[in-house]
This record gives sequence, structure tokens and C-alpha cells, in this order.
Amino acid sequence: LGAAAATAIPVLADIATAPTRAQQHRLKAIRALRTLGLPLCTDVSQMLGQVFADQSDVALCRETAVLLLQFSSDENKALSVLTDQIGPWFPVNARKAALLALSNLPFAALPAIPFISEIALNEDDDLEVRIQAITARDKLTKGLPSAAPE
Repeated sequence: LGAAAATAIPVLADIATAPTRAQQHRLKAIRALRTLGLPLCTDVSQMLGQVFADQSDVALCRETAVLLLQFSSDENKALSVLTDQIGPWFPVNARKAALLALSNLPFAALPAIPFISEIALNEDDDLEVRIQAITARDKLTKGLPSAAPE
């Protein structure tokens, strides 16, 4: 699988970043890259970062951000995409999905804990989003030295 996977990475990245491809094909390419579980070279990471140029495709941006946070060194932009998607200007389902994604990225998502905690404590926010935020916060802070939930 090693050589075949290494050959597939640039092809999958090309599919994921091709705006002429159907959204479902682009998402499948991102998910395939995640399934491979191999580190991404700088060129591939930069190529995948092009997905963020058009953030209207929330799911594609979220999946790409998760991929980059898991297997790349390009964490700043990817983390900012996910923390942006938990904002109140996004639909509830998108916010919940971004919170779930962050909760599954323990170390990479640590800088997002203050934003997640803010949502968890905001009584004016959507109840489903707050529940997801509380779950994410508790999961991310579990085992941290001074991480008692508020």
C-alpha cells in the first residue's frame, strides 16, 4: 500500500481542489486522503489549502481543515476555518459538525477551547450547539492539568 498510497495522494489532492469537480467527488477525495492516514508533504498541504479560497462549501472546508490538522503542518489556517465555522453566523448543523470535528482533534484543537467554552456558556445560543460545545469542551479538556469545566 505504501507506494500506491504515495502515488494516490497528489491525485486525490488534485480532485479535492478542482472546482470543476462535483462536490461529492471532492469530499470523497478528502475522506480518502484521511483514510490513507499518511503525512502530507508541503506541496500537497498547500494545494489543499486552496479549498479555503471559496468557503461557501462549508462541508468541504471542514473536512479539508480536519485533514490538514491531522496530517499536516499547515495548522493555523485549518484551525481558523473550523473556529470560524462554530460562529453564530453559520447554520446550526454546520456549527455542530465543526464542534464535533474539533472535539476529535485533541491536540490540534487545544487553541479553540476558549471559543468552544464561550459557546458552551452562552445561554442565548442554540441549545443543540451548546450541548455539542459542552461535549467538545469536556472531551478536549479531559486530562488537562487545570482544565476543570466551568
